[in-house]
This record gives sequence, structure tokens and C-alpha cells, in this order.
Amino acid sequence: MSKKEKSNVRDVDNFIERLRSQDFVINQEAEKLQYVGVTYFGVYREEPISLSEGLGHSISQYETNKDPSKQSMFADGCLVWINRAFSHGVVQEGKGLISKNKELEKENELLRDRLKECRQKCQEMETEMAELRRKYFDEKGDTLVGDVR
Repeated sequence: MSKKEKSNVRDVDNFIERLRSQDFVINQEAEKLQYVGVTYFGVYREEPISLSEGLGHSISQYETNKDPSKQSMFADGCLVWINRAFSHGVVQEGKGLISKNKELEKENELLRDRLKECRQKCQEMETEMAELRRKYFDEKGDTLVGDVR
């Protein structure tokens, strides 16, 4: 597979992943946009096909045909529909809740680690403070060692 073919496969995989994570969403206008007389995976279609149908079908074909010798062909067909979707402005930035959740989980884990470190440091400082109290104050805790009253 050439660099260009690998790049196309990677681009399609990336697009599909971004759809799944809702980083991208396809708006409803894609259903209204009709294509007539398109070649569809080597088959000429007279009847109209919506942009959403073409995009969905091309993604489905790509995902069910992972044979490395044909993967590039299906990626190319998929990219045609992806480019059409972008050119018509029907691909929009989604809320990306899944991606945002993953980022927040990572941030949460970092904050938990930081909290653990802070608690450990606090415990060490409390131990050190108790030792200093014993060193500078007598048993009763009310007079300094060596203090004459």
C-alpha cells in the first residue's frame, strides 16, 4: 500500500472514530441533499441517493471490507462521501462528550494523584511538627525546655 493509500485509510478511520466519539455529527441537512447519477462503488445509480445514505453506506462498506488488498478502494469511496459532507457543511463539531469524558477522567486521575501526594506531605509535616513540639516543649506542653518561670 502506498503512502497516499495509507493516508486515505488513516483519514477514514479517524473520521469514523470522531463520529463515534461525537466529535463530529452529521446534521439533518444531509438527508435533504440528493445525488443523482452517481457511481457508487463502481455501480452507476440512476435513482437519487441522499448524502447521509451515501455516507452511511460507504462507511458500512469500508468497515465490512477490511481486506488489505481492497481497503484502499473502499477508503477512496468513503472519502468521496466524506468530502461531499464537508463541502456541503453538514459535518459539524459535536459535543464530543466521549472525548471530553476521557480527558476529564485523565485530569481527575492526575488530581487524585496530586491529592494523594499532598496528603502524604501533610502527614509528613504533622509528624515533623509533633517532633518539634516534643523537642522544644516539655512533657506538659506549656513551657519551653530550658525556660525559667
